[in-house]
Amino acid sequence: ELLQTLQTGISSNAGSDGGYAGQLAAARDSASKAGTEIEQAKLKISHLEARIKEDEPRAKKAEKENAGLLSDLQSLRSQAAKLEKELEKLGFMPGSEEEQLAEKAQLEKRIRVLQSEGEALRRKVAGLDFSYSDPSPNFDRRRVKGLVAQLFNLPESSSEAGTALEICAGGRLYNVVVDSAETGTELLQNGKLRRRVTIVPLDKIATSRAPAEK
Repeated sequence: ELLQTLQTGISSNAGSDGGYAGQLAAARDSASKAGTEIEQAKLKISHLEARIKEDEPRAKKAEKENAGLLSDLQSLRSQAAKLEKELEKLGFMPGSEEEQLAEKAQLEKRIRVLQSEGEALRRKVAGLDFSYSDPSPNFDRRRVKGLVAQLFNLPESSSEAGTALEICAGGRLYNVVVDSAETGTELLQNGKLRRRVTIVPLDKIATSRAPAEK
């Protein structure tokens, strides 16, 4: 039976179609494919070995560079930790900066509101806004006393007399009081006054008292 199968390629046993000749052909085909794969694998190995030779120096160089970078990174981390400790000593808390910025924004908003209110009040009392430049070097500003209205206080208990006082004094409340006529002359000539004012020198004032019956 073995001889018949070898000669004809047909076996008398069921399930052995193709015989030994077919199996031998299949085995040769597998061997041929395996040989092809081996050659391809050898080519890949050669190619990879060539790449290893090319890349190995680069890898060693990169390893040295990375070692330097790792050392620098560790140094920077140490510096960062040191700075964080110093910030903690100074009272810095993470997140506090955002809170302080928000508080600053609120305060700036409040400042703008107050400035606006101040400007409105300043416009209401524009007559009390008196400013001047020093008429001479080393000028003693204590020689200029200010507006009459700023040189006395009306007690709160006598506030009902304010209207009468304002009517009686009138525009003289906005006269500028100085220590002497000389100071007044200096202000008028070199004080760069922004508006016309009446200057009252104290050395020219003659005091008098109204009679009791009046």
